[in-house]
Amino acid sequence: MNTHYILPVILISLLSGCGGGDGDTAEPVAPIDPVVPTEPQVPTEPVEKICAFQDTSNGYFVSSVAELDALFNTLANNGEDDIIYIAAGTYSVTQPLTYDFKTHNGEAMEKLSLYGCGVDQTIFDGGDLTRIFNFYKDGPKIDEAKVHQGPNPKLHIQDLTIQNGKCIGDCSDRYGNSGAGAHVQRYDTDLVRVHLLNNYDLNEGSALNGTGHTTLTEVVVSGNEGSTAISVCGRLTVTDSIISNNHGGGIHRGICLEGNYADYDVNIIRSTFEDNFGYKGFAQGHGGLQVLGGTSPGQLTIIDSVFKNNRTQDYGGAAVLTRHGNLTIIGSQFIGNQVLDDQQECNDYTMDCQSGGALFIDNWFAGGGLITIKDSIFKDNQAPDTGGAIDLGFYDCETDIIRGYDGYCSPNNYAKALQESITLTITGSTFTGNKAANAANIGVAKTPLQGTTAFQSGHVLISHSSLTGDTGETSVIVRGDLELISTNIDNRVILNGELTLDNASSIGDLVQR
Repeated sequence: MNTHYILPVILISLLSGCGGGDGDTAEPVAPIDPVVPTEPQVPTEPVEKICAFQDTSNGYFVSSVAELDALFNTLANNGEDDIIYIAAGTYSVTQPLTYDFKTHNGEAMEKLSLYGCGVDQTIFDGGDLTRIFNFYKDGPKIDEAKVHQGPNPKLHIQDLTIQNGKCIGDCSDRYGNSGAGAHVQRYDTDLVRVHLLNNYDLNEGSALNGTGHTTLTEVVVSGNEGSTAISVCGRLTVTDSIISNNHGGGIHRGICLEGNYADYDVNIIRSTFEDNFGYKGFAQGHGGLQVLGGTSPGQLTIIDSVFKNNRTQDYGGAAVLTRHGNLTIIGSQFIGNQVLDDQQECNDYTMDCQSGGALFIDNWFAGGGLITIKDSIFKDNQAPDTGGAIDLGFYDCETDIIRGYDGYCSPNNYAKALQESITLTITGSTFTGNKAANAANIGVAKTPLQGTTAFQSGHVLISHSSLTGDTGETSVIVRGDLELISTNIDNRVILNGELTLDNASSIGDLVQR
């Protein structure tokens, strides 16, 4: 293929002048008026874009949909790792491009890599008519034994855009057959500099569905509708990526118990989740991020990331809804996230309670988990009922009740916690402008978790932080003990356990029991 070079146009302007006599008698040169704008220099030739790849000698090169489709059929199940380079161009897809690895025990796992020229150069467009990619394991029918059987084949996609896929009717169901941009049957998948835009599916993963261990690096996921934009299983790492303006939720890491995928860690690093919207319904009720866990506590880590203006109509977690166990947040911002009031009467059924404007944390299924928040900001988040910023297993429902984890709210029968560790630790963080009817900032329950021997202690430690300017009957409700170190709270606190505070903390007579 031809290699293109950019030829810069160099414009040189020489100013010269002559003067007579010696330097003392030379006429001064009038300065150029800095206010007068100069005409911009327009290049005489358009700048030609350079493809992200130049050497294709270690793989295959295609420049049409027909060539790529034929190559998928040729390479699938050959037992080898294959690389396909895709020329610049907009590829109009009228039926799904399908790669089918017929996995069986003992077979070598293949890796398929797709490289485009760049997100603005190599574009796959479904025209709002069809799914764009299928990556199967032995045909379209999802055989649970084969789909969840590992190790998995691998998929790498880089420097291209997948947009305007559509999957409705027979194309999509609740049992795994969904994904309008790409439907993937448990391939471990890496996306690098990929844009997933404006795809539509009524079920999980409108842009990308069904991957195993997944990494997103410099990925933009935007404008997808109908369901959560990305639905994956297994380990998930999102780095330097933007998840924005998706209707049906941003990213959903599902339970996927068949392969124990839900026990793996989830890491969000230097990424932005903004203006995502969650509906009431299956796998679409969260706003920005939903992480479901396995039968033991896993780890969700959020570092240097921003969750802004995410909303949901469902019961909680406009920014993050997690049932994964341990949660660590460092240097991150949660701003303007909101659980929208559905105007339904709050009764004993838990899903009628709407809580956790920024974070909704439910650790019953995992049987435990500790929450650590450091150097972070929670500003202007809100929920109708409790936990304008954070709800950790707590429900108010107009009366003083907490969740019983059997599907219903239950009265205040606080069993003695067998897990005496601190449930929530907050350090160096700011809470301001958050809003809820009760627990405008934080609501934390002491409650039984999975089984009969584990309890969430409900103990909270807040250090070198401030909780001010909130709107609600109370700022904090803690069902265990509360310890404050160099921390200011300017609204009421409801506390069931013991209060410990140092001289640098301010809470006054705001504590009620």
